Amino acid sequence: EEVRERVDAYEREVRVVRQQRNREEGSSYGLLKSIVKTWNQLKALRESQGHSNTTVTLAFHRQATNEIEDEARWVRDVEEEVTERREEHRRTTAAMATSYEASLAEWKAYRKARKKAIRQASSSTTNPQQPSTASSTADLDP
Repeated sequence: EEVRERVDAYEREVRVVRQQRNREEGSSYGLLKSIVKTWNQLKALRESQGHSNTTVTLAFHRQATNEIEDEARWVRDVEEEVTERREEHRRTTAAMATSYEASLAEWKAYRKARKKAIRQASSSTTNPQQPSTASSTADLDP
C-alpha cells in the first residue's frame, strides 16, 4: 500500500513536470513568434511612413538538432502521456465502480426492507387479527 502511494506520488510529480515543460516550450515558441511578428510590423510601418529601414536585422541563431531524435522523443512523450491517462482513467473508473457497487448494495438493502415493511403493513390491514376468545367471552358476561 505504501509503495503504491509512493509510485502514485512520483507519477503525479512526473505529470506536473511534463505539463510545466510543455507550457514553457509553448511559451518560448509563442514569444519567438511574437518577436518576429512585431519586427515585421515595425518594418512595414516604417516603410508605410516613408522612412528607410536601417541595416539592423533580426538574426536567429539556429541550434543544431536531430529531427529524427526529436520526433522520436516527442512520440515517446506522447505515448507515455497517453499511457498515464489510460491508467488514471482505469483507476478512476475502478474507484467509481466500487463506489457504485456499495451504493447499489445499500439501496437494494433499503428497498428490500421497505418492501418487507410495506408487505407487513398491508397484510395487517387486510387480515385484521381475530379477537381472542377470552376477550369475547368477557364481553358477553354481564
